[in-house]
Amino acid sequence: TDFLAALTLVDVFAGVVLIHELGHFVVGKLMGIEVEEFGIGLPPRILTLFRWQGTEFTLNWIPLGGFNRFKGEDDPDTPGGFSEANPWARLAVLFAGPVMNLL
Repeated sequence: TDFLAALTLVDVFAGVVLIHELGHFVVGKLMGIEVEEFGIGLPPRILTLFRWQGTEFTLNWIPLGGFNRFKGEDDPDTPGGFSEANPWARLAVLFAGPVMNLL
């Protein structure tokens, strides 16, 4: 039963992370910000699951979280990037993950 409890904990945690990251992803796409990578787990990468609308969906080695890599996160001069987006769009993307968890 301890193994089953641990497995259930990992499954629930993975589900919460997935929902959280999907919130960032969906709102980012709706705001016109390009998402280069949607990753489950933390790098290094195990494999690329598939590509969809310019986004790589990846599975990574460290199973403690997930991430979205938005185009131009660190460069405000990148067209279509996160840093170039207006402040309200960036705030919407940042708050989308926690809001999804609350819902």
